[in-house]
Amino acid sequence: MAYATDIRVDLLAYWSGCFALIWLLEKRYFLAGLLMGLGFAISQKILWYVFAGNIALCASWLIVLSTGLPRPIKNMELAITAPTKCFFSFNSAFLLIVAIYMAVWSYLSNWHTVYASVFNEGAILYHLNWYDHTRSLFWTYILLHNLSLLLLYPFALLALFMTYPDDTSRANRFFTTIFSLVIIICLIFYKQIFPYYTQAIIPVFLILYAAYFTWLFGLLKKASPLTTYIIYGTILLSILTTVAIFIKKINGLDGAYQKANVITLNRLLEKGDDYVAGITLIYHHPQPIIGLQHLVGPAVDYLYFPKVSLKPIMLASLEEDPTVTKTSILAALDRSTVKYFVNNYRIEALPPEIKAYLNDQFAHLWGSIYVYAPRIPQGAHITNIRFSGRYRIESNDQNNGNIMTLTRGSYTFVTKNAYRLKWIPNILTSSLKSEFSSDQWDRLVQ
Repeated sequence: MAYATDIRVDLLAYWSGCFALIWLLEKRYFLAGLLMGLGFAISQKILWYVFAGNIALCASWLIVLSTGLPRPIKNMELAITAPTKCFFSFNSAFLLIVAIYMAVWSYLSNWHTVYASVFNEGAILYHLNWYDHTRSLFWTYILLHNLSLLLLYPFALLALFMTYPDDTSRANRFFTTIFSLVIIICLIFYKQIFPYYTQAIIPVFLILYAAYFTWLFGLLKKASPLTTYIIYGTILLSILTTVAIFIKKINGLDGAYQKANVITLNRLLEKGDDYVAGITLIYHHPQPIIGLQHLVGPAVDYLYFPKVSLKPIMLASLEEDPTVTKTSILAALDRSTVKYFVNNYRIEALPPEIKAYLNDQFAHLWGSIYVYAPRIPQGAHITNIRFSGRYRIESNDQNNGNIMTLTRGSYTFVTKNAYRLKWIPNILTSSLKSEFSSDQWDRLVQ
């Protein structure tokens, strides 16, 4: 649920690549290239599909050359020129769309910016070593949560070496197996292998397994009744097991708490108000503090230790800034109109200095939402009040619960006991769901 509020375009690109694979199987190479190009315009990760398509074409033609061609010179020339034309048709169509894409954006912006955004930044992230220590954890998660999908793959490989007289799907099985294998290898070597990258291979698996089951059902027509019943029973059991696991997972993915917090935050924010959460929760209301907009792991690490090796990935396109420091964030917070912060594992990972500031200036309101509530220390102190409105006193003396109206500005407070001035929001927390009243920050972003 970490990106439940984000629009993830990667899967759209993968589906474009999936349909391009279908066109490759139909030998419509130019159309396949166009679809790959459209996928590139959506997400540059489609390059895995382009690479896989070229490798699968090479492998298919090598098999044809080594096994099925007569040897006269003219046939050999045809065997060489035909694949060359197919390669050219496929890749030229892809490059045509890429060229149009680059030209349009370069016209609207400039070439260097577009080139850096499309190619340089992707290369930087591809070589990022920061996630190396989490690779085993991510792969364990991928394998455990996609057992049915992945355990079927060895059987698809086995099907390449078994055939029967009317086996019409063998060529397609070979092509899609090579295609999928290349993408799997790309994922294995990809250093930033988050579990959701499994979606890169799912569309291809659907086509591969369609070819596999075509082969299997054709084979079963020639098998004994007992073998047929055993295999059909195994398939049925696998389907029921997969459905049961899926239902269990769906029941565990309860986004009610996250949804309630986002809706409540949206209701709380008035004109001129801001919030921080370390991740975008409301798209029409961007976060103002540079350095707290997109708290991915390397960005948090950079706040602790601004290493030179991390500086190249502090990219503006990722809402990062290589000049940001703990001091600059604290200064920006002090000048800001941030009235709320939303707690989650990213906020919890912040350096102690920033967390101490948040604890000093904000108090729990409801759920994972914290509201502006400056702490007034004991004695005489000047405090800057950032928002005009009503405040409730939270203290351990007789003034606890009293309400006072303040305008924005500096005040000198003289008090015997420390207390908070907690902003009173425009909605009553008593009207919100009581089961979500406590801070369950680990459920907000997962």
